[in-house]
Amino acid sequence: MTELTNALFEFLTRNYIPGIYTDPEYETVKRYAEEKRQLLHSQLNTTQQQLLQDLLEYNKLTHFFEQEYIFQATLALSRELSNLVR
Repeated sequence: MTELTNALFEFLTRNYIPGIYTDPEYETVKRYAEEKRQLLHSQLNTTQQQLLQDLLEYNKLTHFFEQEYIFQATLALSRELSNLVR
């Protein structure tokens, strides 16, 4: 991302995304996922627990990249739509 799009992305995540944390459905799903993670973790040996942790970290990183690209695509679409309206 460019410096400008990076700044916009950070602004968006800091000022608009936190609203998700007040969504009851989000909280329910997040709690359920954590319960399942803990259950699975308790049934694994140390090596398997580390593999699970690594998998979850890579999934978080993958999701972050997906969010960045969706943001960039949204900006590009916004520019195209703006040009059509002019």
